[in-house]
Amino acid sequence: MPRITNFGQLSAEWNRSILKQPDVNGTVAGEEFIPLGVSQFAQTIQNIQKAKPDWLLTINVGDAQDSFFEQASAAKLNLPMGSSIKIMLGFEHKRFKPPALNNMHAAANWFEELNTPAAEDFKKRWHAMFPNEPYINDMGYNAYVTVYLYKEMVERAKSTKLDDLRKVVDQGDLCIDAPEGHICMDPKSQHMSHHMYLLSVDEKHDVHVDKDFGVIQPYWLASIGCDLTKDDPQEQYSPNNLPQK
Repeated sequence: MPRITNFGQLSAEWNRSILKQPDVNGTVAGEEFIPLGVSQFAQTIQNIQKAKPDWLLTINVGDAQDSFFEQASAAKLNLPMGSSIKIMLGFEHKRFKPPALNNMHAAANWFEELNTPAAEDFKKRWHAMFPNEPYINDMGYNAYVTVYLYKEMVERAKSTKLDDLRKVVDQGDLCIDAPEGHICMDPKSQHMSHHMYLLSVDEKHDVHVDKDFGVIQPYWLASIGCDLTKDDPQEQYSPNNLPQK
């Protein structure tokens, strides 16, 4: 049976694993797992001030927990922040009053501020169809791309049957041209390559590209022994739950 894991717990597990890598060599100054309904963060902010970390990993979610950022800004916490869900998913830089999201950083394959020709064309067509859309987040973008990925699979397989679609994936050359660029599926992990960027938000809530990583391959799962062309365990792998070789 697949293991069901809490998003926050799993994200913290990844953070601890990454910090232990030799080229990072970091330590965790403290962790707090806060219930979704909590909206007052005075004690948490005091705990952060006492710990004096170099930066914060912020994976808090929901309307109640969003109040952390305004409260942290009012307390002049002013620490660099990183997140796997802020900016491109929740577009907090558009929803929150500046400078609440100042110094937030995230790595993303899609964000509406991306200004390549392909991205601009996509945004023009999207907003023509959905004129009241406040922001094209990465969940909407990735859903759009997935439809075209499925279209490519069906056309090549000449079928919608799962076994026929798996054969297309197993060939190892399943790629499409997306608004972010040319992306491909790794048959072993069935994850996609993506053109990745490091983003940051300034005190006015403008988004900046700090680094263009180029196309990043989905290397990790295949490197630890996951091969969905041979087996389909439906397992949630993590640093503490690796494939059994």
